[in-house]
Amino acid sequence: MIERATRFGLVGAAASLALAAALVVAPSAAPTASAAVGCSSLNGVSVTAPSYSASAVVLNAGDKITVTASPVTSTQKILLSAANGLNFAFYEGFAATGLTYTAPAAGSYSLSWSLAKSTEPTPANLTWTITATCSSAVVSPDPTTTVPKGKGKRK
Repeated sequence: MIERATRFGLVGAAASLALAAALVVAPSAAPTASAAVGCSSLNGVSVTAPSYSASAVVLNAGDKITVTASPVTSTQKILLSAANGLNFAFYEGFAATGLTYTAPAAGSYSLSWSLAKSTEPTPANLTWTITATCSSAVVSPDPTTTVPKGKGKRK
């Protein structure tokens, strides 16, 4: 029994060291948009960084976010990770022509773009340019809606 506990202890220690090493070697964080933002607030954004992430992006079904990267070769690709709640999707497209993501449903999305690993080096001055085509529909409920007096429940 002691031998089994020792093995589990060694495995746990090794896993902890591996995690610590990964955190120390991990690249610096890429720029992110972290406060809740609407689709149109991403339109025209241009960022120079190795990758770009935007969390809490409020999108309506059909909203389109197109991202291009430059300078890149014609063979380099963009990778996109898109998450809405527990739904994750991954996409790729050529960086020079751009990658367009279309929101399948209304909600708050986390979007993360990076350049796929390839034989070409990642340019030090990689610039991400975002174009958004947004619907005019409102995702959140109308804040002017009121409950008639005496009809609401007390908390």
